[in-house]
Amino acid sequence: MTLAAVFTCHRRGAGALALVMALALALAGAAAAEAPIRPGPQGPERGPYREQLWRIPVADADGSTRRLLEALLFRPPGDARRPLVIVSHGTPRRAEERAGMRPHWAERVAAFFVAEGYVVIAPMRRGYGRSPGDPDERMPGGCSNPDYVDVGRRVARQVLAVAEFMQKQAFVAGDKIVLAGQSAGGLASLAAAGENPPGIVGVVNFAGGRGSRGTDDVCTEDRLVEAMGRFGAGSRVSSIWLYSENDTYFRPDLARRMHAAYAPGLAANGARTALHILPPYGQDGHGFALRAESEAQWHPPVRDFLATLGAGAVRASVPRLPDTTPRFERVTPGGDR
Repeated sequence: MTLAAVFTCHRRGAGALALVMALALALAGAAAAEAPIRPGPQGPERGPYREQLWRIPVADADGSTRRLLEALLFRPPGDARRPLVIVSHGTPRRAEERAGMRPHWAERVAAFFVAEGYVVIAPMRRGYGRSPGDPDERMPGGCSNPDYVDVGRRVARQVLAVAEFMQKQAFVAGDKIVLAGQSAGGLASLAAAGENPPGIVGVVNFAGGRGSRGTDDVCTEDRLVEAMGRFGAGSRVSSIWLYSENDTYFRPDLARRMHAAYAPGLAANGARTALHILPPYGQDGHGFALRAESEAQWHPPVRDFLATLGAGAVRASVPRLPDTTPRFERVTPGGDR
């Protein structure tokens, strides 16, 4: 009941008890409506993967204003401390599609990592989905002279803020975190790992890159290759890269060039990296990780990679997702600018 309704009751001559009850209801409703959203879980767990909406604090582009990112948490059974995977989304070619994106896009990828014994968090970066704030993903230099290093590191700050917050959760082994990312999220994960932050032990790069304007059309490819070399130069975090033969965002020869630029830095620092080119999927293999038919190709090498990280994950008994098109495949995995 609203305060307006209370005054209506008063004008109509309602009894004192009725007025008191009406006023109490109105005040309770107003308090609930004004209750601030707090960081952490936002509702109950659902389903065999314990899906739960979360809000995660990060600073806005100004470096001080706090924003609460929308995120979806997935967990194996039990309350034991487990290693964590942060799954980062891509960027659609059209900015107006950002608002329609949801963290459920990561459901199929998360199901794999949960079965391997990992907690998974899929955050939506600022300005995507229901996450407020400035995306801060504008590319200095435009398409003719893009600064992929700058934009990659700015996005990486949000990934690292998520890692810092999740490291404080009682069910997360904070020294065993894997960064995984699709497309622009893959590039951001590699950029974040290049900072050698505490607790980050590996990167899974699903078709990572940036600057795709259309089919086989990437803004100044040489600058993207150069940026990958910069991210790898000081990194001590091992990685696995996976692309499809018919990726129309970042075709295999570009993926090979990016990896060739990235790998020497890791080797010099005692870390490992490997590139896998998977078969074609559908009309465009860029989002292969969202497709059930790709799992037989990417699950085994990623499983083997995880085993080398020493994260101590204990596989969990959870049901497989149905071999159908993901419910949220309409949400683009992204990958552009």
